[in-house]
Amino acid sequence: MKMLTRTALALSGGAAALVLAGLVVLAVVVGVALLFAAISPPPTSARVMPAAPAPAAVAPGGTGVHIGSLTNCIDGLSC
Repeated sequence: MKMLTRTALALSGGAAALVLAGLVVLAVVVGVALLFAAISPPPTSARVMPAAPAPAAVAPGGTGVHIGSLTNCIDGLSC
């Protein structure tokens, strides 16, 4: 009976050691992940600069050039 008790205690102690080792590994992995998250720079929002307006979109008189002269249109015909 004494031998069975020792064997049972040894097996349960081995299982407990394995569980404890697993918890230590998990704690190290979580610690490294938290450390990496703390030292990495925060993501920046990408700012997109608006494109310059096309010459046709500029208000007449704003550039000093008539749009008709840019498109070679003839006065009175779809200008």
